[in-house]
Amino acid sequence: MSVEEISEIMEMLSMINTKIDQLSERIENIPIQRKNNSKKEWTIENYKKSILVKFDYNKQLIEFIKSAELGGIWNLSLKAWLFPKSIEHEVIDQISENFPNWVLVDMRKD
Repeated sequence: MSVEEISEIMEMLSMINTKIDQLSERIENIPIQRKNNSKKEWTIENYKKSILVKFDYNKQLIEFIKSAELGGIWNLSLKAWLFPKSIEHEVIDQISENFPNWVLVDMRKD
């Protein structure tokens, strides 16, 4: 490789580094897009002889479900809380009462 070729490669690398620096600076200046937490929904749907309660991660709601002693268990594969169908109205009432700003999306079919 000649000195001229090496010089040309070094010049191209310098240009690439300059572009990378410019892109990095632009990325750092992009405002962070935070998830809109104002819309809080939870869904309920039938599952075999049970009901599923699903929602995006929310520590307060998780702690409530754990402490409410409604008999729910977390089902990892379904990514939902599983409750006996016999207490579905109690589950709906308690969650709705304790989380009034949350919207219930009822996916149950008669």
